[in-house]
Amino acid sequence: DYYVYFGRLEEYKGIRFIIDACINENKKLIVIGDGSIRNSLPIHTNISYLGFVSDEKKYELISKAKAFINGSIEDFGIVFAESLSLKTPIITLNGGGIHEICNDKNVIYFDTRSAESVVIAINEFESKSMVVSDSDQNEILNRFSESEFSKNLLQVVK
Repeated sequence: DYYVYFGRLEEYKGIRFIIDACINENKKLIVIGDGSIRNSLPIHTNISYLGFVSDEKKYELISKAKAFINGSIEDFGIVFAESLSLKTPIITLNGGGIHEICNDKNVIYFDTRSAESVVIAINEFESKSMVVSDSDQNEILNRFSESEFSKNLLQVVK
């Protein structure tokens, strides 16, 4: 019954408008991570700030979330691969590396850095009952495995 954000708490990450959207729509949000703006973020009963947690706890929370919400354009964004490997769909700002990591079956995009855009994306997500299939999860796990990385690195070196 909750969404999750994990990453640095910095202005460029867009966490502030994600929080505003969840407060406005009465959605629960678990925030994992810390950063320079942590103490300026709003306190609300639907928002839980956990700071840094163990990898086990982080993966547990992500795997049980409705979706991971991301508010920044990432060149690669390991957070996307982590989310999909745990079968958690993504709601994200459109652009950057997300298009190289997953297919449109697992993502809802929003185009502007605003609470209003996130609200529209959350509503679209909830109307679609989106899930990450076993085959999509396996594809992510295989594509970003250690053996695949080694194989690709050797190709580049050759």
